[in-house]
Amino acid sequence: MRNWLIGLGCAALLGIGSASAQEVLRVGTEGSFPPWNMTTANGELEGLEIDLANALCRELSVRCEFIAYDWEGIFPALYAGQFDAVMSGVAVTEERKKTVALTRTYADTPLSFIARRGSPLLALESLQAVEGGLRGKRIGVQIASTSSKFVQQRLGATSEVLTYRNYEEIQLDLESGRLDAAFGRMLTWSEFMNTPAGRDFALFGPRLTGKDFAGFGEGAAIALPLGSAWEPRLNEALRAVRENGTLRDLHLKWFRTDVYLP
Repeated sequence: MRNWLIGLGCAALLGIGSASAQEVLRVGTEGSFPPWNMTTANGELEGLEIDLANALCRELSVRCEFIAYDWEGIFPALYAGQFDAVMSGVAVTEERKKTVALTRTYADTPLSFIARRGSPLLALESLQAVEGGLRGKRIGVQIASTSSKFVQQRLGATSEVLTYRNYEEIQLDLESGRLDAAFGRMLTWSEFMNTPAGRDFALFGPRLTGKDFAGFGEGAAIALPLGSAWEPRLNEALRAVRENGTLRDLHLKWFRTDVYLP
């Protein structure tokens, strides 16, 4: 009788544990790409993609777990199973479609050049003028990014292109004067220009999108391993947050505009 009661108690405890267990979606993110994702002074992650991931997890009744990872190694870590998904401004490109599954897009923003106020570069408007003005100049870009590929192709032969792990490092070298200019996501530059250090900088040249250079992609999406069971579930959750207004609210909160492309 005693053994039966012990067995019944153990079974009940196991049942309670199973009922309370919640599925987890492990999300890899850079944590240094404002306002998409960033790390606070307290070491906490925040930004559009953090809020969006949590909204998607609520739609799916799962729990989000975030893992900060350097951009350069984020896709190898995804392939190795260190997380289930990557949300870090991942552009949807034909090249990426060969190696990862990509959900429907949830945002798209132009790319632009930035330089210190007072620089003659700020007078340049067309891409042709920018290419001529940057001849012999030092340009900063994030390594292994679509912006890096564009600058290397268009300016690599005539300018010195310096690559960095993240935007924070680029901004430091802009401030120090090591860089004459940098190229990247316009909204990230806008966040920088709203800081005390960034007020001395301004954008120049054209605002570029995937229509100007196919390598910029069709917008940002969640990257997953090929064949991931999460793909249809996340696509459905993304559709839901678009339709119920959550995605628009997050764009207005973090980007101050709705930058969704269907």
